[in-house]
Amino acid sequence: MNYIYLLLFYALLNAPVGAQQAPRDAVRKFVADVTIDPTARLRRWASPPAVSIYNNTSISEVETICNTALDSINTALTSVPFQLSKMAPRSSEAPMRIVICARKDFIDTLKNHGVTPIGARTWGTWKWWDDSHQLTRAVIIISVEQGDENNFSLQLQSALMLALGFKGFSAVPMPSILAQVPEDLSNLPLFDQQLLPFFYQHCQPGFKLYEVLRAFDSQWP
Repeated sequence: MNYIYLLLFYALLNAPVGAQQAPRDAVRKFVADVTIDPTARLRRWASPPAVSIYNNTSISEVETICNTALDSINTALTSVPFQLSKMAPRSSEAPMRIVICARKDFIDTLKNHGVTPIGARTWGTWKWWDDSHQLTRAVIIISVEQGDENNFSLQLQSALMLALGFKGFSAVPMPSILAQVPEDLSNLPLFDQQLLPFFYQHCQPGFKLYEVLRAFDSQWP
């Protein structure tokens, strides 16, 4: 069993670029960047995971933000179909956990959930997979303080994309949560509403880079 940690989100200083205006070669490069490491295989869930929220703070608004983000992902994936389900709060049976803690408790929270704190400072996503490159477990841990709900929403959307199997961020300018800070933090960017169904409908666990690019060439809108 393996796991990977992905470091905290960094905002790239690129001007917004409309998905419909971006040159196809730029979109192709961006999709390759965020879906797969050139030396590895694509890893994603083979079946939709259930999600449980662990809110270890007194900030009730974060749970509403979590539910809104999960609903946005399910809406984007309606055509696949691939729908995240919600389990009871703090369920140890949930394959995907969203853990929210106070900033001062971040490192201890990582240790409590069995993940390595190397590199992560305010949030992180950790993933486990099997020999078929199918994700089997994911843990999102985000630290938050009162009044920091906007940052929490941004970090959560980024973390959920990573927990669904995306490899990481790209420096290619694109109106995506995986490239830059969106203008509207309450909704999943339109580009990502295209990217998610492409990823789950046309990219399979174990794909190599050339297979992702072949899928893009034949299936991207």
